[in-house]
Amino acid sequence: MSDVDWIKIFEFIMPVILLLIGGFLAVDKMKRNIKLEAKLKWKEEFRRKVVDFVRESMELHNKSIFLKVNSEEKSSPEVASRFVDISQKFDSAFYAIDLMLKKENDNTHFLAVKYREIKEEAFEEFENESGSTQSDTINEFYELAKEIYNDEAYINRNL
Repeated sequence: MSDVDWIKIFEFIMPVILLLIGGFLAVDKMKRNIKLEAKLKWKEEFRRKVVDFVRESMELHNKSIFLKVNSEEKSSPEVASRFVDISQKFDSAFYAIDLMLKKENDNTHFLAVKYREIKEEAFEEFENESGSTQSDTINEFYELAKEIYNDEAYINRNL
């Protein structure tokens, strides 16, 4: 037992240990890169869907104004049909956002509330009790979406 050359054993074991540590570090780096790519992809898709939603909500609002102004005159069926098409795109854009928001929190709840307010204002009145306009509500929706977009903890929990 005293014949054991510890230096040779150490020389043999050290490269194996370094190889294992390097392998673990490489796997960890790959996992972090994959998660970062997924996060960047999620943020880009969310941003695109919010932009689509805001555009559709403005178009819905504008078309509803046009229909209300021309309600005394007979609106053509194609104008009403266009309003229905915009309304469907508006709903689709929101539900695409909603599907991305897997974890419920205050911001996602308020986003849904703002969606309902935008839709109600487009279909009913242009001014609500607080005096804010449709564009104010859309801006509030956008600001809430921006908070979610910048909330790293929320995105990490979603992925």
